Amino acid sequence: MSATLKQLRHPDLYVPDILEDILLSLPVKSLKRFQGVSKTWTAFISHPYFIQKHLTHLMKSNNNSLNLLLETRPLRSICTSLKDLKEDDAAPIATRELAYPVMTPTSSVVIFGSVNGLICLEFDKTDIVLWNPSTGESKLLPQNTIVHHVHDHASVFYGFGYDSKSEDYKVMRGYFEIEFSSDGLSQYPKAIVEVFSLKSGSWRTQADYSDSAIEGQGCLVNETLNWVDYNVHAPLVRSFDLGEEKFSENIQCLCSIMRANSTFVGGILNIKNRLAVYSLTIDTFNEYKIWVKRNGGGHDSWTEVANVISDQFLTPVWISESGDEVLAIVGNIVAWYSPKEKRFTKATETLDYSFGATTYIETLVSPLTGSVAVSAGESSGMAASTPAKEGGKEEVAVTIETTN
Repeated sequence: MSATLKQLRHPDLYVPDILEDILLSLPVKSLKRFQGVSKTWTAFISHPYFIQKHLTHLMKSNNNSLNLLLETRPLRSICTSLKDLKEDDAAPIATRELAYPVMTPTSSVVIFGSVNGLICLEFDKTDIVLWNPSTGESKLLPQNTIVHHVHDHASVFYGFGYDSKSEDYKVMRGYFEIEFSSDGLSQYPKAIVEVFSLKSGSWRTQADYSDSAIEGQGCLVNETLNWVDYNVHAPLVRSFDLGEEKFSENIQCLCSIMRANSTFVGGILNIKNRLAVYSLTIDTFNEYKIWVKRNGGGHDSWTEVANVISDQFLTPVWISESGDEVLAIVGNIVAWYSPKEKRFTKATETLDYSFGATTYIETLVSPLTGSVAVSAGESSGMAASTPAKEGGKEEVAVTIETTN
């Protein structure tokens, strides 16, 4: 018996080590089917222990598949791999239409971010939803009192991530307003920030005095949300620490990138949990450079890892660690680009308009609790490991003890 399964409340719930190893290697789609094999399998696959271990296995595995959610209406997803690209680079990238979680938006869909298989979306500038597209589970968040006030301002910023210290998923959004001195002469920029904690199920609002110019989605890197701050003196990377729930004083300067061939910094990427940015050369307006922050380097230590030649405006959304493959939104399509060959190899069909996107992994993590997956028939407050009754008898759930 596995060391992690020393004690079970019921002998019929024993899962052998070899079966556990097999289940850990399976994709979510297969695991959801196997939950119907028996109550033992249902309880085991739905248990927080297995969900966390399956997530850890995914993080460590060398899986070359890529999932991309497109901020289109209706929502679309892409599942592709470098292997598929090299085997048939003439075939277009297939997209799949997804059903909206919770509700159908009437005007807009905005992606706040993605982490551990959960995606945060905002519908119609009002309703925020946590959603696992792999399991179909979703959670509509309670509205904060400043929700309508936020969108009266042009510079709205937002993001979604995970705080490992508190083991909590957090949604963040905010805006800037000007506070004047008592004599009405001096101005003080003030960031009004609200943070939703999935663990507490509520919003917290605070003010943070900051001379910044950020907006849009923050890129999640090392449990911080990051934006390009187009400061009047020099562009910076402004970071919001999800654990501390405040803007970091550790500001990354982008001067070296600006000086290189007179480039304009366009946005931020996450490359293997390392901070990266992309820039556009101002003289030709057709060369995009991607830079990665060097580990252990100073504030201005950036290394160019790839460049993309395109006569159309584009937004990189993913890059391989080696820099030899780039996935980008180019106008109204999603396309793969090979920096070595200097050409686009695959693209989706033309979509209706320009859009945003986020990458995600397929996990069992539930947006209802942050860990325990529950079936569609159960209430949001009931975990799958809760004892279930059948025929007047109580079915005992799995209890799993971990050891060091």
